[in-house]
Amino acid sequence: MNKLFLWIAAASAFVLQSCENTDGIRDEIGSLRDRVIALEAKIGSVNTSIVALHKLMDESTIIVGIEPNAKGYEIELSDGTRLPVILGEKIEALVPVMGIDAEGYWTVSLDGGATSERLKVGGEYVSAWPVSGGDHKPGAEGVTPQLKVSADGEWLVSLDGGATYAPLLQNGQPVNALGDKVVVSYSSAFKSVTYDATTGLLAVELLDGEKLTLPVFDDFGLTVTASDNETFRLGETRAFEVVQNNVAEAVIDAPAGWTAVLGETTLTVKAPATFDAASQQAAVSVTVYSDRKYRNSSR
Repeated sequence: MNKLFLWIAAASAFVLQSCENTDGIRDEIGSLRDRVIALEAKIGSVNTSIVALHKLMDESTIIVGIEPNAKGYEIELSDGTRLPVILGEKIEALVPVMGIDAEGYWTVSLDGGATSERLKVGGEYVSAWPVSGGDHKPGAEGVTPQLKVSADGEWLVSLDGGATYAPLLQNGQPVNALGDKVVVSYSSAFKSVTYDATTGLLAVELLDGEKLTLPVFDDFGLTVTASDNETFRLGETRAFEVVQNNVAEAVIDAPAGWTAVLGETTLTVKAPATFDAASQQAAVSVTVYSDRKYRNSSR
C-alpha cells in the first residue's frame, strides 16, 4: 500500500513539473513574439534608410532641395524623388548595417559597422548597379535590398522589392536578430547628417564610418506654374509661366497630336485639333539639364 502511495505521489510531481515546463515554454514563445512585433515596427525605417543610401550614391541624380525636420532632413532629388535622410532610433536587436563598397557591391555588417563583408544571396554577390557582361553601370537604377524578420526572429532579405525573401546568412547560418549576439543597433544607416546652407554641402556619416559630402543644387531646375491637371479644348493653345534656374538644355516629351514649346519664360502647349481617345488624357514632361549634365524633370 505504501509503495502504491509513493508511486502516485511521484506521478503527481511529474505532472506538476511538466505543467511548469510547458508554462515556461509558452512564456518564452510569447516573449519572442512580442520582441519580433516590436522589431517589425522599426524595420520600415531601416529599409527607408537603405533606399536613401542607394539614391545618395547614385551619380545620375543630384539633390535639388532640402528641408530640415526633427530627426535630420528630407531631400528632393532631381528625378522627383523625396526621401528622409534621418538619424535612427536605438533598437535592442542585431540589425544589419548595409553599405556599398568601392566596386559597387552591397555590403552587410553584423557588428554595428565595425566590420563588413559583401552581401551574398543565393550564392551570389549583390550589385547595387546593373551589371552587363561583367561590367558595372554606375548611375543606373540597381537592386536595393529590403529586410524583414521572420516569426522566429531571423533576418530575411529580398532583392525584388519584397516579392520573395531569402535567409540572410553568416558563415552559412541564419542571422538571428534577437539571439545571444543582441547589441544596441539603430533604425537607420546614417550616424550623422549635417547641412551647411552657406557652402551648400550635405555631410553624411554612415554607421560603418564612411563619410559622404554631397552638393545641394537648390538653384537648379524648372518650375511650371500650372495645376496637376489642366483641361484643353480641341486645338486650343495655352501658355504657362515657367521659371528656369541654371538650365543649359531642355528636352520636351509630348504625346502624339500634342505640341509643346519651351521659351525663356513660358511653356506653350497646343492640344490636338481632332479627338483621339489615346490623346484624351496626356502628360507633357520637360527634362532639363545643367551645364554639368545634371538633370531635373517637370511634368
